Amino acid sequence: MERGPLPSGAFFLIIFANLFSIFLYYYACLDIPKIKKIIGGLCVLSLTVGVVASGSRTSILGLILVAVLSLFFYQLKRRGLRPFFVALLTFVVLLDIFFVVSEKVPYGRGIENPIGAMSPRIEIWKEQIRLFPMDNLFYILFGMGKSVLLSGEESHSQYVRNFIETGAIGSLAFLFLMFVIIKKSFQGFFRRKEPILIGLSAGLLVSTFAMLFISISGEGFLIVKPNEAYWFFAAITMAVLSFKSSERQLS
Repeated sequence: MERGPLPSGAFFLIIFANLFSIFLYYYACLDIPKIKKIIGGLCVLSLTVGVVASGSRTSILGLILVAVLSLFFYQLKRRGLRPFFVALLTFVVLLDIFFVVSEKVPYGRGIENPIGAMSPRIEIWKEQIRLFPMDNLFYILFGMGKSVLLSGEESHSQYVRNFIETGAIGSLAFLFLMFVIIKKSFQGFFRRKEPILIGLSAGLLVSTFAMLFISISGEGFLIVKPNEAYWFFAAITMAVLSFKSSERQLS
C-alpha cells in the first residue's frame, strides 16, 4: 500500500479537477431543477475535503492551482458576470473548507512556507544528480535503466527520476506526451461546441497541469491512486473526442 499523504490527496485532487469542469460546462447547464444542480455542485466541492484532510502540502497547493485554472478557463469561455460570481462563490467555499479541515490536520500545517518545506527534497535532488555519472554520454542520453536508485528510496521528483532512468531522450519523450495531451485538450476546449466535450477537455487540461505540478516534488506519474483517476479521464476524453470527430466526418 502506498504510504504518505500525497497518494490520497492527489487522488481526490485529480477527480475534483475533472468533475468540477464537467459540472461547470455540462451539468450546470442541464434543464433540471436548481436544487439538483446545487446538490451536484456540493458533491463535487466535497472532494476538496479529501485533498485538505490528506495533509499533503503538494496536493493543497495543487488544489489552489486547479481552482485558479478552472475558473480562469471558465471566465475565458463564458465571460460576463455569472462566471465572476461563480468564481467568487467557489473561492469562498474552498477557503471555508480549508480553514475548517486544516485545523483537524496538524501535519498539514506549514502550507504558508512551501519553499521551506521543499528544502529536504531539494537536497535529495542534488544528491541524486551528484551521484549520476555525468561523464558518460550514453547515460546522459538514455539513462541508467528503470528502477535505478542512486540515493534513498525515491527521487521525490518525477523529472529527476525520468532523467536518471531514461536520460535526456526519455525526459523529452515524456514532455512530448504531455504536450500532445495538452494540445488535444486545448483543441477540444476551444473548438468544440458540445458542453460535455468542453467539460471533459477542460477537466483533462487542468488535471494534466495538476499532475505536472505535483510531479515537481513527487513522482506523480508513478503513484497508483492519482494515475488511476487521471488516465481514466484521459481515456474517456480522448475516446469521446475521437468518436465525435468520426461522427462529424460521416455526416
